Amino acid sequence: MSLKQFVETWFPTKKGSESAPDQTSSHRAGRGRGHEDDEDLRDVQDTGPAAPGIVIPAVQDTSQTRDTTKVAGPVLKGKRSISPKEFFLEFARYAIKAPFLDYDKINVNFTESNNATNSGVPGRPGFANLFGRVPFVENGNPEFGPTRSYQLGLVSDPTVNVSAIHLQSTFPFFGFSTSHPGGRADSALISNSYTQNNKITLHTTRELFTGIHLDLNWDVGWNYSQTQSLQTDGSGVSTLLSTATAGSIERSFFTIPPVSIFSSLKSGIGEVGSRFKALQQAGTADPRTDDAKLSEAFENGFESVPIFRKIFGQFFPRVNYSLHWDGLEQLSIFKNWATHVGLDHTYTSTYQQSFHGDPSGNEITDSQHIGFGFSPLIGLNFTFKEMFKGNMSASIRYATTTSYDLTPSSANIVANTTKEIAVTGSYGRTGFEIPFFGLSLSNDIDISISYSFSDNSRVTFTALTYDPNIPDSGGIDGGIPGEGSSRSITEPRIRYVLSARVTASLFYRYTKVSPDAGGSQTPGSTTNEGGIDVHVAIQ
Repeated sequence: MSLKQFVETWFPTKKGSESAPDQTSSHRAGRGRGHEDDEDLRDVQDTGPAAPGIVIPAVQDTSQTRDTTKVAGPVLKGKRSISPKEFFLEFARYAIKAPFLDYDKINVNFTESNNATNSGVPGRPGFANLFGRVPFVENGNPEFGPTRSYQLGLVSDPTVNVSAIHLQSTFPFFGFSTSHPGGRADSALISNSYTQNNKITLHTTRELFTGIHLDLNWDVGWNYSQTQSLQTDGSGVSTLLSTATAGSIERSFFTIPPVSIFSSLKSGIGEVGSRFKALQQAGTADPRTDDAKLSEAFENGFESVPIFRKIFGQFFPRVNYSLHWDGLEQLSIFKNWATHVGLDHTYTSTYQQSFHGDPSGNEITDSQHIGFGFSPLIGLNFTFKEMFKGNMSASIRYATTTSYDLTPSSANIVANTTKEIAVTGSYGRTGFEIPFFGLSLSNDIDISISYSFSDNSRVTFTALTYDPNIPDSGGIDGGIPGEGSSRSITEPRIRYVLSARVTASLFYRYTKVSPDAGGSQTPGSTTNEGGIDVHVAIQ
């Protein structure tokens, strides 16, 4: 859909004469009737002060004067004031519509899948119920197996039929009334399993300026599963023994590490500890367990802009973005030696939560995950001007990703951070001639070299027990460094194309792994690899 066209009517613009400047007849100065014109002009000029932000231009009277002894001078045009409504609409157009609603195309995708598995279903496979019965007139025959409604995914019990369709206040705003469940296999322990997966994605893009494109993404998904254990008697009537429910939520998130100017956002592991300690100090005013309090502090403490939660709610997805800038080769620093320079910047973040239901119907959080990263934080792509009769290109990328995993029952938060820099360069030339036994062969050659360095670190934070008699107790500790290492890879490669059917590559790869200084037990190692790849196509 086009959001820009949809909201255009919300911000109407003035049309016709309203948007054009007021036209004022030219003034003639002189004797007689001209003096009356002077008085009229003074009346127009004394209508009051101009509205804020309205500039009244001065115009020169170019008309023929009646009195040659009087020199025509600059006079003011008539003033037009704007109403408060017009001022508000114009302000909203530039402050709200332009930055937030001026998107030509928004892609919305919703997917839902349902899966039901049931044991102990009597009768045949159900083909006759699906095709041999009149829809909405004849119900399924138990002798033929599962009903048509079950096979179409409308119900989760294989023995019930849809008797009516009714409206409801919750999504998807309609439901089905069903008949009483039928019999199952007699004297058996059976099970019913049902799973539903949902996902909504929104994507839009816009050109901020010439060559600068911004992509925005929102994602949210939720899953639900239920497993029932039943016992049937000699007549096939089932009795429910137990029910187990579980689910998960995944959505795009927005969190920024509290570094430099972003420290004012008050998000990160330190904020999680502060929020958890405040919930612990609530005492009997908050009767929840420490696991539930830690789970709440974990999600809220990493939210960099909590106003999103207050406006849109807990499960509304936060925005992720990607920025691409082409045309940097026009800058003086690049235009002398590059034909194309592009810049990339991408931010992604996700929040995941899995839970299960207890016998009382409450949801117990099993695990939580927050991951965010800039992939890349900055990426530059270069295409150079022709060099040595060939084409040369290069790219530089720096990326950083961080993840936090919480298991409330163990009261541990594990943080993993990866920082990576990658540099690649390539040179290619076609029609490269090499003398060979008196022949001049025209071939292609590609030379490339790549280097990457990544640093991985791991820190484990532990939730502390709160004791009102011990000062500064509770919250989260400072973290204990764990396994960490760095890895660097250097690989030059030469690819030679003798013909469309014969190619050869020569490469060397050097890999070095080093443990970090935090006491990692990962052993250091170096690996040297080299080889030749020859490809001959036989047809």
